[in-house]
Amino acid sequence: MSAITKGVVSLLSVGGVGVIGTGIYLLKPFKTKKVSINDILRKQEIFTLLKGEDAKWAEAWKNYQSKNKGKKKGEDTWKLTDWVGDSSSIGDPFKNECNKRLSLEVSGEEDPLFKEFKEMCMRKTTVTDKLEKEGYEFLKVDDSNNSLWTANFQAYKNAKPEEKVAGIDIGQSEIHSNNSHLTKFKNACQSSVAKAIDEVSYSNTKRWCAKKK
Repeated sequence: MSAITKGVVSLLSVGGVGVIGTGIYLLKPFKTKKVSINDILRKQEIFTLLKGEDAKWAEAWKNYQSKNKGKKKGEDTWKLTDWVGDSSSIGDPFKNECNKRLSLEVSGEEDPLFKEFKEMCMRKTTVTDKLEKEGYEFLKVDDSNNSLWTANFQAYKNAKPEEKVAGIDIGQSEIHSNNSHLTKFKNACQSSVAKAIDEVSYSNTKRWCAKKK
C-alpha cells in the first residue's frame, strides 16, 4: 500500500472525512439542533403550561412525588429546597422550577428532559383555554344568555352530523321551550368546553356553546 493510500485510510478511520473522486474533504461532526422548551410550547397548542392556582398542579405534584418516592432531601430530581417526600401541599419551589426550566434546551419533544417537563409542568389544553385565547367565552348557563341558547338549540337540531359535537344530543322531539330540554343542552355544552381540544371538535363547540367577549 502506498504512503498516500495509507494516509487516506488513516483519515477515513478517524471519521469526519469524505471522498469525492480523487478529492478529500473534511466533514463537520453532526450536531442536533436544540431549542428551548419555551420555543416548543409556543409552536404547539395541545398542551398548556401550568400557572397560578390551576387545579392540575395537584396531579403534577403527585407525579413528582411518585417519581421521587423514598428519596431524602437533596436526592429528589430537581433538589427542591422544601422537599419532604410525602407532603400533600405544593410549595412554590416546585412551581418556580417549572418556570426556570422553560429556558432549558432540548433536542425536541422526544427528549427525556422535555418529557419530564411535560409530565410535571403541563396539562392538556381545554376548549375553554383556547376560547379565551381567541377572545371568546362560554355562554353562561344562567338566564342572561337565554336568547342565544334558544337560537343555538333550535339551529343545532337542524344541523348536519358533521356540524355537531359528540356528547351533545338533542332529539327532534325536544323543544327549547321545555326548560329541562334547554338545560340538557346547556349542561352538555358545559361539559364539552371542559374537555381537551384533541378530544372534541373545537370549532363546533365554539359555534354552539360560546360567544365573542
